[in-house]
Amino acid sequence: MELKRFLPLIFALYIFLAVALVLLFTRKTTEIHIQSIKRDHFTNFSQISTNESGNAALSFEDIKFATLFDDIALKDLSDVQLAVIYNQTLLESYFDDQATFYILHDAFQGTNYLSLAKDPVCVALTLSPDQIPQIANYLQTWPGSVSVAVFVSSLDFYYAIILINLLRECNKDVLKQVTWHLVLPRNFTPPTSKLGILRTELDCSVDMHESYNVLSKLFNKDKEKSPLPLPINTMRNVASRHCRNEWVIAPEVDLRFPSDKSIYPKLVSFFNATNAFQCVKCAFLPATYDILNNVIPKNKKQLVELVLNGTARVYHEKKSSFRNYTGNLSFWEALPHNDDVVVTSKINLKFPDQPIYITRHGMPKFDERYLGHSWTRSVQALEMQLKEYRFFLLDTIFLVHVNGTKINHANTQVNKQILTHHLRELSLRYDEYLEDLIELYPFDSPRLVDIVQSPHELERKTNRNSLQVKIKKAD
Repeated sequence: MELKRFLPLIFALYIFLAVALVLLFTRKTTEIHIQSIKRDHFTNFSQISTNESGNAALSFEDIKFATLFDDIALKDLSDVQLAVIYNQTLLESYFDDQATFYILHDAFQGTNYLSLAKDPVCVALTLSPDQIPQIANYLQTWPGSVSVAVFVSSLDFYYAIILINLLRECNKDVLKQVTWHLVLPRNFTPPTSKLGILRTELDCSVDMHESYNVLSKLFNKDKEKSPLPLPINTMRNVASRHCRNEWVIAPEVDLRFPSDKSIYPKLVSFFNATNAFQCVKCAFLPATYDILNNVIPKNKKQLVELVLNGTARVYHEKKSSFRNYTGNLSFWEALPHNDDVVVTSKINLKFPDQPIYITRHGMPKFDERYLGHSWTRSVQALEMQLKEYRFFLLDTIFLVHVNGTKINHANTQVNKQILTHHLRELSLRYDEYLEDLIELYPFDSPRLVDIVQSPHELERKTNRNSLQVKIKKAD
């Protein structure tokens, strides 16, 4: 009987000891994880040269919460102080879906960030470091909010910081409109022995492209080249996610809007109107063209004149496997003049169309398993159709492709292998027969129907409007 009186106390003590052991184990595991991160990716202070450590203009107290993106004079910091700030910068990051990249979001915020967020549309761009100077030209035809994700492996991390700071200092539009995010490979971080690069001073009198070339030659960039292809979908997701506007478009940097600045207010009016506001699962496509003379047309009238004289054509018209969307735009070109941005027609997409569209936050993310450009837009558009999004062509507004950095499709074969599994996933997830949505399948063998059926059997049934497939698990 005496023992029973103490049973609750013994039980409570047991619970207390169990909780204490769990907390102790968790703390130890966290400490090991942090030490592992520091060992693998962060600066080893014992290896830093201290030849300038006594010349710092700022104390350690001044920089204890600072990052490399703050408004501080990096040239005045000692090597040790630069290393401290570098470590603090990486601690501000988060990982992508695959835990492959550090994401440093809102590294440099546009000064008009909040006021521009009140407009309906944001442009989400993806850049490599050598494309950073192009952003100044891009803003000549887009006065709204811009969210830019830059892929920075190894020394490019330092170059990007220098060039972005220079652009913000020299171009007031870049300073006001653009918010920058950096995507850094987890296993290809910049060497901390080269932190002194950040003290490099450039001025506004030097051309931006020349500044990048100077940095590359000065610090032997090619010796630190990343083996990774461009993680374009990860970058698109980062840039889109950190757009604060309701609607987002994610073109390439060499796809420009018409140069007539009166079109932007018309676009704003369209998306503020009731019809667009109430359309939740809608994607709006601007007509997209290649231009051969690099002169951006002011309006649709000038664009049609370029088409008629042969100096403009439908974007990717000559590359059927990478086309913008199904159908030609001759009917769009023949429409009577309209001052406002309006919907002209509904678009029926066929895989592998690669449409560029304006849509709300909440759309399916770009699948981050794909690297490089191949199939990246196609599979997102396909999933949007499976989620019952509708696609509409806009009048008055358009995009034109000027000569820019050539897209590298070197990762096409790897992406095809990913696509095989991805299509099967989509078929099972949405219980749909994808062959109705796919016009050009990128493999000679096997056919799509063979890919999606194993290890399931497909039972075809004829419906009034389309062929449906019922997927049953095989015994």
